[in-house]
Amino acid sequence: METDMMDKHFVDSNGNYYECTDPIETPEGHKVITAKPSAFHDWDDTGEVWVDNSPTQEELDIALAAEVRAERNAALAATDYVGLSDYPARAGELEYRQALRDVPQQEGFPHTHTFPEEP
Repeated sequence: METDMMDKHFVDSNGNYYECTDPIETPEGHKVITAKPSAFHDWDDTGEVWVDNSPTQEELDIALAAEVRAERNAALAATDYVGLSDYPARAGELEYRQALRDVPQQEGFPHTHTFPEEP
C-alpha cells in the first residue's frame, strides 16, 4: 500500500468515487485514479476512463422549463380561490391567472420569460 501527502482520488470495485486530502493508504480493493472532471462524469472501470454524462441542451431545456412551470404552478395555486363560484373576482385577477397560464407560450420560453404582476 502507498502513502503520500497529495490529494488522492479512488474508485472502488463498485465504481464509487472517493477523494481524500489527508495522507492515507490506498484502501484495499480501491484504485488510485485521476480527479473527477465534473459532477457529470462517471468512472468506466472497463476502459479505466472518466465518461462524460453531461446532459444535452435539450435535457437542460426540459429541466429549466419544468422549473419555470413549477414556479408558475405555485403562483396559480396561490390564487385558486379566484376561480371559486362564490368568490367575487377583483379587477385583474382572472387576467393575471390567464397570463400565468400563458407563460410557457412566451417567445424564448424557458430561457426568457416574464411573470405577470399580481393585481
